[in-house]
Amino acid sequence: MKKLALFASGNGTNVQQISEYFLNRDGITVDCVVVNKQNIYVIERAKNLGIDCFYFNRNDFYNSDKVLDLMKQRGIDYIILAGFLWLVPENLLKNYDHKIINIHPALLPSYGGKGMYGHHVHEAVIAAKEKQSGITIHYVNEKYDSGDIIFQAKCDIKPTDTPEDLAKSIHILEKTYFPEIIERTIFLQSAIGLAKANIASKKGGPFGAIIVKDGKIIAQGTNTVTSTNDPTAHAEVNAIRNACKQLNDFNLSGCEIYTSCEPCPMCLSAIYWARLDRIYYAAGQNDAAFGGFDDTYIYKEIALDKKDRAIKSEQFLKELGRDPFEQWNNTQDKIKY
Repeated sequence: MKKLALFASGNGTNVQQISEYFLNRDGITVDCVVVNKQNIYVIERAKNLGIDCFYFNRNDFYNSDKVLDLMKQRGIDYIILAGFLWLVPENLLKNYDHKIINIHPALLPSYGGKGMYGHHVHEAVIAAKEKQSGITIHYVNEKYDSGDIIFQAKCDIKPTDTPEDLAKSIHILEKTYFPEIIERTIFLQSAIGLAKANIASKKGGPFGAIIVKDGKIIAQGTNTVTSTNDPTAHAEVNAIRNACKQLNDFNLSGCEIYTSCEPCPMCLSAIYWARLDRIYYAAGQNDAAFGGFDDTYIYKEIALDKKDRAIKSEQFLKELGRDPFEQWNNTQDKIKY
């Protein structure tokens, strides 16, 4: 179970949406809300949601470890800025590298920086007569709105739109995407963590995968090719095997796979056969090739005529080969997949 701390400075709309999203998710939970102002409505929201809320002043944030100590005490895994207007102090950045996430109501890198929040952003976008705006979900660093971008979503701006109209469109995007992208980021980072740990274990290559159902990790797998002498023991295949055992089913419909690298042709085929709903991956084919795992030639081989492939294939005993399929078709109690 991953624990979230939500940092807020105002009304708390995003706090409400994020908390409600994870209310019935077994893998991630909102543990607490941290505020830097008193008498703001987000405190009431936290109370109504049954979530502990903590107030810290500027001195607490920037001249002490009080906030960091609370995060450690409560076992917080990720910090989410949900309308939090202060720069995050260095002690938190150091201890939560790539684990502090913010949402900005514009398409960064434009319309970011100090003072660019809420209606100020929308007014600037409208004044510039932009045709599109949107949201940017990004990691947090020592500068306002300059961390690595995780995700962006866009909305069109009509010539007659006011800043208030744009704000409504942005709120819809925030509600639609922010909680989901937080969840995706956490699960994909988990898969990447497995890949890193697998290098140290020397069980196989730098690959990790997890399978999620209804917001909960039900299985995971790493590459164990060299330790098991099994060239098919890729992370995705191992995760699929473990998930099928866990669910006692060969059909993984309703599940998603998060993998540290884009699946190779074999793993992609396995994912299709397992009927997984969706694939989320971090590194791409070129990254794998950089590490010495180049499957480009397999994709090229698949596209070739059989006679032109490096490994030759020849059809033989064609008529007898049909017999098992005729027997299968005539079997009444077969289990289809």
